[in-house]
Amino acid sequence: MSKGAISLNLKGDKELVAALKSIGDVTFRKVMRSATNAAMQPVLRSARSNAASIGRHHTIAKSLIKKTKTYPRNNVVVTLVGPDKDYVGENGHRPVKTAHLVELGTAAHVTRTTEQGLVVTHPGTPPRPFLRPALENNRTGVENALIKKVKERVPIEMARLAKRKV
Repeated sequence: MSKGAISLNLKGDKELVAALKSIGDVTFRKVMRSATNAAMQPVLRSARSNAASIGRHHTIAKSLIKKTKTYPRNNVVVTLVGPDKDYVGENGHRPVKTAHLVELGTAAHVTRTTEQGLVVTHPGTPPRPFLRPALENNRTGVENALIKKVKERVPIEMARLAKRKV
């Protein structure tokens, strides 16, 4: 699992775990998509705020989105926060190509060699994280919101399933 991932272990709440197991895979994924989507909203807001405060990187802030993916084979639901691959800012800037360089920084590197044979180097840039702090600062809130939303949605979905069976 990646460093920035939050995984949730619901072993402590036996009734909720039993309810989640009883609703079936399709309904489970529906509940989890709704819950992860709602829980990651504060991370998105915080990441946008962090990115906007980093000098000239306002296009990164504008490009940040939340995307929920479902992997039915493994019954896994993941919500990602990051730059939209289709976003193009002013001057044709595509933040998806540079956001990781801002987040992690760059090492010193050769940019070009002149016609006279001189090597031109770039000193690199320091990291200016905006996604990781957003996740770390909201970790407990995300976990609590996820549990709250799951507890809210499971009875609704169980009632819907009961209506269908009747």
